[in-house]
Amino acid sequence: MIKIQAKRVERLVRAYHEGIAGPEQEDAIVTAFGIPRTDDLPLAELARLHRQYGLSNYIHEATAIEEIREIFRAINLAPGHCFMDIGAGYGAVVLYGAALTRARFCAVEAVPGRAVELARAARRLGFDHVEVMEQGAGDVDHSRADFVFLNNPFLGEENRRYLRRLRGQIRRSCRVIAINNIVAEFRQSPDFAELRHSAAIAEYKFGLFAPA
Repeated sequence: MIKIQAKRVERLVRAYHEGIAGPEQEDAIVTAFGIPRTDDLPLAELARLHRQYGLSNYIHEATAIEEIREIFRAINLAPGHCFMDIGAGYGAVVLYGAALTRARFCAVEAVPGRAVELARAARRLGFDHVEVMEQGAGDVDHSRADFVFLNNPFLGEENRRYLRRLRGQIRRSCRVIAINNIVAEFRQSPDFAELRHSAAIAEYKFGLFAPA
């Protein structure tokens, strides 16, 4: 049954990714992944996360399916590569990618409930090449990553501290995919160089970067 469901989701995602199916399939993909529309954390939980992991953005802001498609069309992700999503939430990015390729996906998520639901979705879909790590970004070893994806996971100075740590760990061949506010931090950092890409996402909110 798991294999049958996995194949159905893979066909759904691939048809959308290749342009065979239109935007009307985006909601179907979100539903297949089991991603909630809203997720408001209790204030006590937010306070605990800030104490444990520092000042980070724990608001649930799932990357749009259309943008995820553009990202995976723009990068050369292949089996054997490691794609790491920092602040993966419920896993829209890694689950979409896992439906397309047998690359390894590492989803890092600090909020316990989200990490549990993402791991459950990966098992339900038969995606054994998805690894879920319930931890903060500060505890992650980025050295194995070929691609690192970041959708606005930090606040204030935490952005700059993370960028310095990231640069100290990743290989020169690693590519960093950034979306939303953190893009500006990468553009201002002397440690990273922006690369040209084919993703049809507004320039102000998206960038592809390599170690300088």
